[in-house]
Amino acid sequence: MQTNFNHMSAPRRTRGSTVRMAAMAVILGAILLISAGCKRSGSATLDTEQSSSVVIEAVLDTSASNRDNLPKETDELANLTLRVDSSSSWLSVFRIDSDLRQLHDGPIPDSGEAFLSDLLPALQPLTGKDNTYVQRALVAVSERLRGISGQAVVILWTDWYCEGMTASDHSTLTNAAKELANNRQVRAVMVVGAAPSNTEALHKDLAPLAKKLRVFQAGSLDEQLVADLLASGGAQ
Repeated sequence: MQTNFNHMSAPRRTRGSTVRMAAMAVILGAILLISAGCKRSGSATLDTEQSSSVVIEAVLDTSASNRDNLPKETDELANLTLRVDSSSSWLSVFRIDSDLRQLHDGPIPDSGEAFLSDLLPALQPLTGKDNTYVQRALVAVSERLRGISGQAVVILWTDWYCEGMTASDHSTLTNAAKELANNRQVRAVMVVGAAPSNTEALHKDLAPLAKKLRVFQAGSLDEQLVADLLASGGAQ
């Protein structure tokens, strides 16, 4: 039953009830402050993610130009979850277009099929503006991976059509790449599905990653390589 707050009459207050309410407000405020101190702001890393031995940050481009690649990309992501030990692992999945939205943030699922059944509906809606602001995804990921203790791999499935990005956006993207390059726990940043005409721009944007950058054609992610990098500590 939905409560109609507009038609509720205010209860009569006495001096004693007012004092009690004030005391409760102070206690509630203290609890909220403590809770806020325990949570990390923005896209910051969860404590459980920081303590996981394996972390995968996955980003799926849901813009109109990349729609034909999505079936292959989601299959690759699901297959990858089966190759990684799920006992001490963490998976974050984002969709990126004109907006950044997190779709999954938790342990790697035991069932790839069940994972896809939850993921696919969230990938279907198109945003009103058809742009891909990759920098938003890489900034969020670089922030999340600060202070992790395990090995991490970042995978971006995108055609890299980023014509909506400004010069400032590209600078932000390169700075995020630099942070990931300097994070010793990040074993690799992989880009899957970039259009051939965009690979030069991709390498320019992500130049700080150097040997950490791995680029694959659409549908050709080496899932075993990802698993091996995470299992071995990722010799580069």
